[in-house]
Amino acid sequence: MIYCIQESLNHGFKLEKLNDTYRIKNSDGKIVSSLKYYDYNIKNFDWVLIADMDTDENYRRQGLAKRLINELYKDIQKKFKGSKGLYLFVKPNNDPAIALYKNLKFQEIKHYKLKDGDYIIMAKGNTSKFNQFDNMNFS
Repeated sequence: MIYCIQESLNHGFKLEKLNDTYRIKNSDGKIVSSLKYYDYNIKNFDWVLIADMDTDENYRRQGLAKRLINELYKDIQKKFKGSKGLYLFVKPNNDPAIALYKNLKFQEIKHYKLKDGDYIIMAKGNTSKFNQFDNMNFS
């Protein structure tokens, strides 16, 4: 089932919520910021993955990525009655992204090595469930 919710934002931006994608369009209809998420529904793993996050470089530092993450977190909390949180992978040298995530109350959980390099797993949610990451294999 495909659904789409649209909401007007300041400065002519529009927020769209699709099945697994949240995105913001400018007044010309161009997608300027988006995130894709996955809920893998793994037993005893209460986290939703932010898999792809991108903001057009001409629209950065305007709060668009922050708005998308906050909207997703609010919706996830409502849908799962606070039982699930968000997590993501970020490269250790991506200082602007790490600063954004920390500003949004994400915490560094662990460093992880994948095929294409090193990552930091960051999560936002019930800190008592952070131990669920200990035995996960993300390769």
